Amino acid sequence: MIGSIISIDDVDAVQRKELYIRKEINQKPLQSQYTFEDILGNSEGMENVKKRCCEICNHANFYFN
Repeated sequence: MIGSIISIDDVDAVQRKELYIRKEINQKPLQSQYTFEDILGNSEGMENVKKRCCEICNHANFYFN
């Protein structure tokens, strides 16, 4: 063999690492960094867009909560 690398890991160790990573990810709740109030602009069109987005989010929260 020329230019090959063989890496052998214990399957149990890999599974433990995966489980640890999944637990760490699931402990942190998903949270947005910004809100609709952070959006700049107060024209009628922009206010309509923000209003519609809020309606869509509220509708989606009904199904996901």
